[in-house]
Amino acid sequence: MSYDLEHDSANRSTVGVFRAARQFWWMVVVTLTVGTGLGLGYSSLQETLYEGSARILLTTSNDPDTDATRNPERRLANEVERLRSPEVVEEAAAVLADGTTPGAIRSALSVSGGGDVDLIKLVVSRPSADEAAAWANATLEAYQTVVVRSARASIQQEVDELVSARDGLTQQISTANARIGEIRNAAEAQAREVYRFAEDIRADVELRIEADPEYNQLAAQVESDELALADTQAQIASATNRLNLADAGVEVAETARVPTSPAQPQPARNAAVGGVIGLLIGVALAWWRADALAPVDGRRAAQVLEAPQYGVLPTRRGLSSGGAIDLAATSPFAGAGRVVATALAHRTLAEPSVTILVSSVWRGEGRT
Repeated sequence: MSYDLEHDSANRSTVGVFRAARQFWWMVVVTLTVGTGLGLGYSSLQETLYEGSARILLTTSNDPDTDATRNPERRLANEVERLRSPEVVEEAAAVLADGTTPGAIRSALSVSGGGDVDLIKLVVSRPSADEAAAWANATLEAYQTVVVRSARASIQQEVDELVSARDGLTQQISTANARIGEIRNAAEAQAREVYRFAEDIRADVELRIEADPEYNQLAAQVESDELALADTQAQIASATNRLNLADAGVEVAETARVPTSPAQPQPARNAAVGGVIGLLIGVALAWWRADALAPVDGRRAAQVLEAPQYGVLPTRRGLSSGGAIDLAATSPFAGAGRVVATALAHRTLAEPSVTILVSSVWRGEGRT
């Protein structure tokens, strides 16, 4: 006879979780106590750390041509990385000016950003509450200093390039005007030779220089360069104004306050987590133990024993009335007995040598 373990697992009688927990309450209490103790023990092993937290809300640019407007998520990610950069932590160490190394600040610093607004949160974890707040505020100040410095350097480079372009245009215009003067002087000398006694030779001079290709080319170049020079001067004025107004791009900077309680350890939280885990483990163990000890229903005993079943006799507890069992020929007990006897008779006719075992789970169930 084959035995289907999966079928038996699905059909055997099981004990409810709450009933199992009541039955093996001591097991649940033990695992709950152990879990709580482990949580408290873990808390005792943790280093005491305080967290200084500061927040930065970045400004939103109104210029549609800026990268911050076109791709705000990229800007936020870049600023988060800037806060972790060596330049910022080195500046923070300089702000503290107490011998703190940039590496120590960077190892204690945690930066995150995201959400619906361009908000950056920086957290510094230190054994001292005052130190945690001081390091966080120094990092916040260093970030703004670095951003302003970087912006000024970028704008200053732009101004220097524009000034260089302006000087080049000015020199180019000056050289062209000098050559135009030479051409005009030559035209006047030629006109004077032709018209020695004329009082006014300007018309002839103008005709001569207008017919000169080099003069026309230089005049057009000077006109174009003067327009470019005026545009460059306007760009220099705009860049200089931006240089004077350069800021950190921070709308709100919320400094860190001295924390009143440590971020770790948290004994109450760790004990609660350990207790919950222990409770769940205890309930699971109690259910498993109660289920393993639960009596098997007679109708499924054959599957568990891997043996043929010839019948099931009702339990004594279900049949007794006042301590006596009804053995009349028409009683349920007698009927079940006849079914078993008939099955055994057929079995013994087919195989004369047969060993029969009558068993039950608990005492008093009618084996005798």
